[in-house]
Amino acid sequence: MLFLHKLLPVFLLPLGLVFLLLILAVWRRRRWPIFAAGAVLYLSSINVVSQGLIGWLESHYPSVPINEVEPADAIVVLGGIFGPPTKPGYLANVGDAVERLEGGIRLYQAGKAPTLVFTGGRIPWEDRTRVEGEDARDAAI
Repeated sequence: MLFLHKLLPVFLLPLGLVFLLLILAVWRRRRWPIFAAGAVLYLSSINVVSQGLIGWLESHYPSVPINEVEPADAIVVLGGIFGPPTKPGYLANVGDAVERLEGGIRLYQAGKAPTLVFTGGRIPWEDRTRVEGEDARDAAI
């Protein structure tokens, strides 16, 4: 299931769709998929389209001031925060999702919940000795 979860979006993202259209063009010996692939590649690469899509997605989930957040039983910080593992004693590689960690810590400091939970497992093909949740806990402390 993990492989399907990681592999399926590749074909639904613009570059994967371009490759599928090119394969269709070769397989069916048609030209229209080549032009469609070029159009998908061009449209997905221009700033107006990418910023418009990001803005549309983010508009569904507006930011809420911390003082308006209702108290909860626990704050759960989802994984996917860290990049490739680092050696002990080195700063951790954080990705774009570091906002999750920072937001969880701020909510905890504001007293919105008595418990802060970090998720994140170990992916088989990564060279990690610890689960990501432990790294997040250490970074929060």
